[in-house]
Amino acid sequence: MKYTCKVHPATNGAHAILVEVPAVEWPGQRVLLDKSATKHNGYLTVSFDLPHRPRSTGFKSQNHHLFGHAAQIGKELGYDRREMVYLIAEMTPEWPMVEFKGKMVPRSESTISVEVAAAAIETAHRVAAENGIRLIEEDA
Repeated sequence: MKYTCKVHPATNGAHAILVEVPAVEWPGQRVLLDKSATKHNGYLTVSFDLPHRPRSTGFKSQNHHLFGHAAQIGKELGYDRREMVYLIAEMTPEWPMVEFKGKMVPRSESTISVEVAAAAIETAHRVAAENGIRLIEEDA
């Protein structure tokens, strides 16, 4: 389950936070909490992030746009599309990084916001221009 919710510091002085779960999610949360109590001694895996709009996917989306440019640039420079997306991510200052085996690497594109995706597309445009690559923008 993943959703945006309100978080408050605990008022009893404990090192804790209170999370306001949207009412519509409570039945699913109850099942998860019950399973956590019986099988995992009450533990859950929780991740925190700032709220953001996820990037768009599918035909005519930002994801499609970025991957199309990465494929075109990669073909000209000798990289496959996946490697080129990784290189574009490394050159995009807005792209969030994560530590992996002691090295900072770009987070998966599935976790980026629409703003980061737009910045990555602009980076792809810049890389293409710097290397004399003419990108084909599809309107169909």
